[in-house]
Amino acid sequence: MTAPQFSQALDPFLPKGTSSKIFEYLKDEKVRFKITRERKTKFGDFRAVPNQAFQTITINGNLNIYAFLITFIHEIAHLKVFKSYKQRVAPHGKEWKVKFQELMSPFLTEEVFPKEILSPLKNYMLNPKAASSSDHNLFKALMSFNEGENPITVLDIKEGERFNYRGKIFEKGKKRRTRYICYLLPTKKPFLFSGLAPVEVIKS
Repeated sequence: MTAPQFSQALDPFLPKGTSSKIFEYLKDEKVRFKITRERKTKFGDFRAVPNQAFQTITINGNLNIYAFLITFIHEIAHLKVFKSYKQRVAPHGKEWKVKFQELMSPFLTEEVFPKEILSPLKNYMLNPKAASSSDHNLFKALMSFNEGENPITVLDIKEGERFNYRGKIFEKGKKRRTRYICYLLPTKKPFLFSGLAPVEVIKS
């Protein structure tokens, strides 16, 4: 794919003027890129297949342009680290953090991101985690640029609060790595929830 073709395909999903830089990151890589339907538990994905000529990056097509850019760079960092180390390092270890920081650095300007996102994004990039949703301030800033009303998510409610999810009542528990333990009531059976899961708070 040429640079003009790449820009024509990706410009609608990215902040103005950023597609050319991303093309530079990818032009020498053997990678397939797919825009997918919404996935509730993740924004994007990189699948490492050691014996495969082309690797695959997927991004949710419903993301706003700022979340799309951050997710895209997140996955490109995985691609670059896999190319250098294969599967000899942790998926979100120091090698990935350094590469993600390096690739994101040119975009951390007010020409690319609104101030409301740029401040929490810079803070998040000091020590990036596996998911941008793990940083509540950044997640809420990104979601504020979505079209329409933003739903309440598991991230928004406090530990011990109860919520309705798909017709069942749960109580929010502690965070375990990237997910939250929530207890189905009245049995107290534990379930793991993404912080992105939309819920309805039950007022006491």
